[in-house]
Amino acid sequence: MKKIDYKVVGVAIVLFLISVFSYTNWILVSTFLMKFLESKILTFAIWILLIITSIIHYNKNYNEDNNMISDKEGLDKPIDYLLFIFTYGAIGSSVQALAKETFANYNFKELSKCVEFTGFDNVSFFIVIIVLIFYSYGKIKPIIQETYVVKNKIRLQETEEEI
Repeated sequence: MKKIDYKVVGVAIVLFLISVFSYTNWILVSTFLMKFLESKILTFAIWILLIITSIIHYNKNYNEDNNMISDKEGLDKPIDYLLFIFTYGAIGSSVQALAKETFANYNFKELSKCVEFTGFDNVSFFIVIIVLIFYSYGKIKPIIQETYVVKNKIRLQETEEEI
């Protein structure tokens, strides 16, 4: 007999409660989501997270030749880090803009800049958002782990037998 995973059950209950709350208070929730997608704080958070991560990663891996962002030496190494910031910052900002426009087109026609878009266009936007998020997640996850996860260094203790 398998044991019940209480963490999964807890997450399922929380997600169910959030969905019920969202369904019953959709005007409040949709207004909050629209303000969040429009906010400059989200844009700032995307860029500052990338900048801080790249600075920590650069300092942590300064002496190593190969890492997840750059395998170059000299001036090429900082340029690779700048390209990392600009590439994923542009992707994050694009996802934010596309998500805001798609959400506005479904819920706030008066705020949408693309009111003439059809359902097919909105679905295409949604697919592009999903592809960009999963592409970025796949590329950034190892860098985040390399930057923020402490590596356990194994120390070999000298024994009399080895000496």
